[in-house]
Amino acid sequence: MRALLSLLCLSFISLLSSQASADSLSIPINASYVDSATAVVNSTTSDAHPPLQVKDWDIDIVAPFRSSPFSVGDGSDGAFKPSTYLNFHDGVYANDNIIRINTDDHPELNVTEFDLQSPWKIIPTGSKPLIIKSLSTVIIEGDIDCSGETGEDVDVSSVTVSGGIGRCGGSNGGNGGSSTVSATSGSKPSTNAFAAGGGAGASQGDGDGGGGGAGMDATTAPNSGADGGIVGGGGGSAGISDDDSEFATVGGGAGGGGGAAFTDASDAPAHSSGAGGGAGGGSIYIYSVGDILVDGLVTTDGGDGGVSAGAGRGGGGGGGAGGSILMFSGDDIVINGTITAQRGSGGISTGGDGGDGGDGRTWVIDKNSLPTLNGALDPLGLLSTWGSVTYRTGAFRIVSKTLDLESSKPLLTSADVESTVSGTSTVSVEIASADSPFTASSANWVSASSLLKKEIKRYVRIRVTINNDSETTPARASKVTLSWTPYEQSEFEFSSCGVVTTSPPSNGPGNLIAIALMLMPMIVALQLRRRKSAYQPMPR
Repeated sequence: MRALLSLLCLSFISLLSSQASADSLSIPINASYVDSATAVVNSTTSDAHPPLQVKDWDIDIVAPFRSSPFSVGDGSDGAFKPSTYLNFHDGVYANDNIIRINTDDHPELNVTEFDLQSPWKIIPTGSKPLIIKSLSTVIIEGDIDCSGETGEDVDVSSVTVSGGIGRCGGSNGGNGGSSTVSATSGSKPSTNAFAAGGGAGASQGDGDGGGGGAGMDATTAPNSGADGGIVGGGGGSAGISDDDSEFATVGGGAGGGGGAAFTDASDAPAHSSGAGGGAGGGSIYIYSVGDILVDGLVTTDGGDGGVSAGAGRGGGGGGGAGGSILMFSGDDIVINGTITAQRGSGGISTGGDGGDGGDGRTWVIDKNSLPTLNGALDPLGLLSTWGSVTYRTGAFRIVSKTLDLESSKPLLTSADVESTVSGTSTVSVEIASADSPFTASSANWVSASSLLKKEIKRYVRIRVTINNDSETTPARASKVTLSWTPYEQSEFEFSSCGVVTTSPPSNGPGNLIAIALMLMPMIVALQLRRRKSAYQPMPR
């Protein structure tokens, strides 16, 4: 009987220890497992790679070359493609093939891919720039329009008319003057201390034109508005442009000034309000790991100033300044379509014409520096050296979330990283472990190679370091695989069995368990027979 009980105990212990076979876990480097990263965790390529930069650009031939890193986002907004367009649309869709993205709600589009097909258009709402970050490619066959609106035309009833409204960070145009209210100057970008809006038509009642709004490209300055010719004193002043071809500040163009009303008593039939100034063009920033293809239109033109109509001699509105367009690609940029950040024209008037706005700015470069230009890019960037897009060199890390190995003292047997390297680049793995979940900031990182064949703790975090030495063929890491042997207790003590050491025979614990189950009825029958034979009835 004791032998049978011992066999049963051993079978139970074998069952407890049967989980001690080797175990493993494959951890893909993606958003599900990553806690933080200085590398780019790219879901489109299923790996992590170094971030990108613009290298060796220069303002003038005197200044030293500079390099500036930029972000391509994390792809958290998913794919931008025909089936998802309306996920980004603000308000009720009018079935007009226009996607109205509110840039205040979407200050950045972090997409896995961007594909704007013709005849679709993006005409944003909101006050912030349109920023697109893609983990793969950007294809623009339709239109992206961040141009400033045109100012309203002269009104012969002399009511105040409005300046154009800016979008994507462009500034509003000034309002035209009326018989009771003076014209207003165009607005300036809040992010820029220099580029100013066009001045209002100077003389109330004289029909002076509004001044043109200033851009961030000092090459083409805005013009002042023209004098209406009755009182004298000149039209609205031109805004003062800021030379910021290196995009040190974010922002679009300034608005044009409103034209002054014409109210001279000697010519009552020509009385009218002044026209509104055109709004400044907005800003479009596009950052992409892969190719950028422009077959359609990308524009941040300044809005035109309003014009006079019929006999009205109110001053024309000043034109808004052109905005900003920046495109950086880690691969190629091909422009078959049109990219413009041109100034708006001043409004024509039988009084004083509005002044033209100043031009905007562009900076469009890829891995080869200048893009392939089969279409139009206006104005061209003014940097003396445009630079080129490369991968950054140095060390970049990916830290995993906490992983539960479900074993109190696992014996680490391997820690392998799936990677692609070239030249002297390397990819390494470190591990931190604890008895309970822990934060990355409290982790004690140890090289995985030094932990092999050693016991670690139940909860682990993994840190992968990409040491990249190539600007063109970056090191990449896609997956880490851990293998371990779960903790196995070698001795168990039971009151009925004593101390039993787990040394299962070569045919494995599964067979022991099967034998014990087959013998169980016999054990129960013997136990019942033993109790029956020992039973003595009580005397009456």
